[in-house]
Amino acid sequence: MMDVVVVAGGVPERGDPLYAFTQGAYKVMLDISGKPMVQWVLDALSDAPSVQRVAVVGLPPITALDCKKPLIMLPESGEIIENVRLGAIELAKQNAEAAKVLIISADLPAITPEMIEWLIERVQESDHELYGFSLNRKIIEAVDKDSRQIYVHLKNEEVCLADVGGLQIDFANRPEHPLWQRLVEARKSPTRQAALLGYDVLFLLMLRQLTLKEAETSINRRLGINARAVSCPFAELGLDVDRPRDIDVLEDILTARMAAVKGN
Repeated sequence: MMDVVVVAGGVPERGDPLYAFTQGAYKVMLDISGKPMVQWVLDALSDAPSVQRVAVVGLPPITALDCKKPLIMLPESGEIIENVRLGAIELAKQNAEAAKVLIISADLPAITPEMIEWLIERVQESDHELYGFSLNRKIIEAVDKDSRQIYVHLKNEEVCLADVGGLQIDFANRPEHPLWQRLVEARKSPTRQAALLGYDVLFLLMLRQLTLKEAETSINRRLGINARAVSCPFAELGLDVDRPRDIDVLEDILTARMAAVKGN
């Protein structure tokens, strides 16, 4: 069993491509095929047998959401990185035996219980502080050929990050670890992001000289952490909503999925 942090929050401002659809409301409350995006995520978590508790971070406590699992609502802290850490800590207060949490972005409406079970298995099968999931470009483009993901060029593949992860509770309880502040500082600065990884790693990536495992080893050494990079087979875990056309892509996926269920 595992607890889950759902990272919500974020209000598109004027000038944002999604502002016309949200009009000042939270992005994850945007309707996709009849439900708010975050509700699709909660429905999948509700039907995932290995999910124990859920914390939604970044929405007001009065937000009307349903979940079959015990649900807590936590306010926005101001930084997405801190939202993740505080969500993990709050869940751990309610479950002293919890060692790790799964992290899921609230704007992944195409996620399914089966995908969540797979993610939990991957996080449970090893002892790492952080877990990141990569998606091969071919997997993404088989579902969305016009996706504008930012890909990293590895030695034998091009990958992007899925909007999910895993976090060890003990690591979340170490706010003094320099990684936390460095992540916050680097979030909006390409220069600091480059420095965070190390220019030697970036140089090798540019030359396509690193495999996923080699990149993992180099980054762990650079950042002083014990993280694991896992190849993920589910394109849906990278299909978030940043542009109006993303809404159309996800509505097509969900409509086809619902039609298939009715057909059976």
